[in-house]
Amino acid sequence: MHEKDFVLIEGKKLTLLELGHEIETITGRTLQSTTGEVRSWPSEAVVFNRKSNINQVTYRFNDVNDLIDATIEVPRGFKNYDTDPVTIKLLTYIRRT
Repeated sequence: MHEKDFVLIEGKKLTLLELGHEIETITGRTLQSTTGEVRSWPSEAVVFNRKSNINQVTYRFNDVNDLIDATIEVPRGFKNYDTDPVTIKLLTYIRRT
């Protein structure tokens, strides 16, 4: 649905707030939270020699049950999701009825 616009964002470094605003602009919908809900993948913590972690951020819309999952990459030990940029790896629009 929005894949050609999502591809333009993938690979860029943005804060989660900036990413939320980009998603609102692309979809024309308002998000519940422009910083999303961050989830880490526990299996990633087992790899000790990695310099980065892969996390998932879920953005939910106010007016529909659809959501967007953003796969992001952050340096190990990264904590400041509110203000520091993350690398956007993949954006997925999930339609729910």
